Amino acid sequence: MIDEAHRTQSSDLGDNTFAAFPYATRIAFTGTPLITEQHGPKRTVKRFGDYIDTYKLMDSVNDGATLQILYEGRTAAPPKKRPTQRSTISSNKNATGSTKTLPNGAT
Repeated sequence: MIDEAHRTQSSDLGDNTFAAFPYATRIAFTGTPLITEQHGPKRTVKRFGDYIDTYKLMDSVNDGATLQILYEGRTAAPPKKRPTQRSTISSNKNATGSTKTLPNGAT
């Protein structure tokens, strides 16, 4: 019995386990099975056989065990341009050119 089969069974560990127990009954649990053709013979169904059962995210939501995940793809707006330190200092000067004193000791 293997948990998280997609993580450990597609590497040397999986190969060694399968070689050591060639006639063992194989049952695997995984939330993300290897399903694409790029995984070839190491796809989860190739290594462990057909699915006994599947329980998808929406099954969990419908059972009330999980909150539905909502995704809104957005791009971040560019940051607003901040005034430079020089422009901030020059805006704090009064008509005589001296810096005015602001409350709490700020200049």
